[in-house]
Amino acid sequence: MAVLRMHARTLRALAGGAALAAALTMSDHALACGGFWCSQTAPVEQTGEQIIFVQNGDGTTTCVVQIAYQGPSEHFAWVLPVEGVPQIGVSANLAFQRLAALTQPEYTMTRHVEGQCDQPMYYPGAVGSGGATSFDRGVDAGAAAPAIDVLAQGSVGPYDYAVIKPNPALASPADVALEWLKKEGYDVTGVSDEVLRPYLADGLNLIAFRLTKGTEVGAIRPVILTYSGDQPSIPIRPTAVAARDDMGVLVYVLSAAQAIPKNYRSLVINEALINWFNPFSSYPQVINLAADQAGGQGFVTEMAGPSSVLANAIFAEYDATTWSTLQTQTFADPLDMIWTANNSYRGWDGWRDAIEAAVTLPPGTSIDDFGRNPDAYRDMPGFSVNAKLFLDRLEKDVVGPVRDTQKLVDSRPYLTRLYTTMSADEMTVDPVFSFNPDLAPISNVHTADLYVECRKGIQEYQAPWRLELPQGGTIRGAVQDGRWDFPFTGALPANRKIVQLSETGSGQVVKDNTNEILAALVKAGGDVMPPSQTMQPPDVTGMPPGTVPPGTVPPTKTPPTAAMPIGGFDAAPDPSIARKDDSSCALGHPRPMPMTGTAFALAALAAFAARRRFPRS
Repeated sequence: MAVLRMHARTLRALAGGAALAAALTMSDHALACGGFWCSQTAPVEQTGEQIIFVQNGDGTTTCVVQIAYQGPSEHFAWVLPVEGVPQIGVSANLAFQRLAALTQPEYTMTRHVEGQCDQPMYYPGAVGSGGATSFDRGVDAGAAAPAIDVLAQGSVGPYDYAVIKPNPALASPADVALEWLKKEGYDVTGVSDEVLRPYLADGLNLIAFRLTKGTEVGAIRPVILTYSGDQPSIPIRPTAVAARDDMGVLVYVLSAAQAIPKNYRSLVINEALINWFNPFSSYPQVINLAADQAGGQGFVTEMAGPSSVLANAIFAEYDATTWSTLQTQTFADPLDMIWTANNSYRGWDGWRDAIEAAVTLPPGTSIDDFGRNPDAYRDMPGFSVNAKLFLDRLEKDVVGPVRDTQKLVDSRPYLTRLYTTMSADEMTVDPVFSFNPDLAPISNVHTADLYVECRKGIQEYQAPWRLELPQGGTIRGAVQDGRWDFPFTGALPANRKIVQLSETGSGQVVKDNTNEILAALVKAGGDVMPPSQTMQPPDVTGMPPGTVPPGTVPPTKTPPTAAMPIGGFDAAPDPSIARKDDSSCALGHPRPMPMTGTAFALAALAAFAARRRFPRS
């Protein structure tokens, strides 16, 4: 659970790529806004709530939480339940941005031309373009234990934090905890004890974050927590306090085997509802519908496979070389070192803090003024730059957190990316994730074959076409008003299958809509694919029979090989063969409606209680 204070402002909840708080990277000293930053006082707007879970294999879990908040810094507060006292650090929004870019879903088409048109040419619009204080209340006078036990306090990155445990003998431990937090300067106005009560009853502690006094909200950055427990969980129930409909939840799990939603459904979406010519225009709606048709409690596994594909995704070899060069380079003026570093790190978290720590300014000047016109200070009396301190702070606050997040990704052999959308009335059960070594890898690249049916008298963009889907089935289309329209908009299920996965085997199919979908496609004229390809269900590995994704690693255990009838068992979402072709569109998750509320919203969706037991429902 993550609780964010919101004061008549908007809190964005978006699963997808992360936005940087700084201005554009500069290639020269001259910038449109001047200096090292344009404005650090405007609120940051993140483009997503994202969570990285790392099952460490030693009884602990590490999670990296990207916090989404927009509003005054003095009203920022973030509270979540944890087991024990976690290790605490900071990561970087850039890490999430780069991770999302490499793992996001792609819908591509391989284009084939049959026959001959008058003037072979591409139709208008390329295919796939869219592509230690106690606060006493409610405790008996003779009670020996304090009302609040402060287990840890400190600062990390731009945050102050406290880990507390209210006395469980109190009449209302959650209410006492909230009042203690208010007294200590954590703006938790508007949160009732009902939000925290179930987690405190389960024996969890609370960790609260606030921005360090004087820190602007633009300094918000992801937090890293390592704590006891080996089964990741998202306390989602309190999020209903301020969630809007169809709020996105994007989860990455790094572990020894494929992660599964243990108490949620696994959803295999219906590819026939994807507009393959402009997938971004339809994918959000398909996911929303798929989740709704699973009762609001289901995840789509968008990618699963060896984490080695991310070996240089977050901290690349180029980044390592750039950092090494900066550390060994000689500068006649240390201000030139800052200018050189600016070319690479201006948009990274902690950049402003590193400069502020290393620069001594003349009396009466501010760091904001310096940042807008640094060269004006070059020969000014009282101005100096501590080059060693600057490099130390770059390592600690800027470069190190990005590199450390890469190390987390590299530490486990398997990555699973899961996504869903949820509305407030669906947030009744906390999602718990477990692991299944029997499941086949799942590619994030989905490739269909587009056949342009040419003939004399027409041009290619006027020709009818058919689209053969990787999941099976064919869609036919024809020219309408000179445009290539996606023709099939019938009322079909958004899920091809809804599956309940477990820690072994390929899972129990709860609902199989395959035949209904294929029959509708045939009725609409898509009957050209041979029945052996069209009607045969995937085998227990989740792949169409006889296909293996290139570059994938076989499952740890050999899946069962017995033949299964239609409607039998199936694995998680069916992977498609990853192919690079002439038409590709990668999807970042779209922006759902922002969350609003009178006080607290669980915006980061990040609260993680790695639980050894199933959470209360």
